[in-house]
Amino acid sequence: MKIHYLKTFLFLFYVGAAAALPDCSASGEFNNCYGTEVLENRTYVGDWQDGKQHGQGSLSFEDGSKYVGGFKNSMYNGSGTYTWVDGSKYIGEFKDDALDGEGNQYFSDGGKYTGGFSKNKQSGQGILISPDGDKYVGEFKEGLKHGQGTYTWTDGRNQTGLWKKDVFMGQ
Repeated sequence: MKIHYLKTFLFLFYVGAAAALPDCSASGEFNNCYGTEVLENRTYVGDWQDGKQHGQGSLSFEDGSKYVGGFKNSMYNGSGTYTWVDGSKYIGEFKDDALDGEGNQYFSDGGKYTGGFSKNKQSGQGILISPDGDKYVGEFKEGLKHGQGTYTWTDGRNQTGLWKKDVFMGQ
């Protein structure tokens, strides 16, 4: 419940802060203002600082993919949501344009991953659920099951033990 209140507060704070920034078109520069930049294959709407996308904003691409969230020095940073054109979606933390930190990834085939990310790959503790309902709970490294974990099939069978590079090594 506390997280819900915090998210609500941050959203209201963001809306108030964005409204307080001057319009970039009025200043003629993208410096400490709120504005839109349309480029060949993408459009950015949001906060600017020193000529860079910085603060909260959205970046929409020509192919239909979109990022909404925090920016720092024109890179995805902080909390955000990236939606791919195929319907896949990531909601979580970003660092230097990469999925990095805790997040939820929803795949277009119905699969889902919840857990840690590092440089766009599943990393640390996580839960991976396949489209058919099989579930892996355990450690990941560079996007692969790696370390201690349990794989459970929909029929109830499971394997618990050590995994290396997506291969079950045994208990």
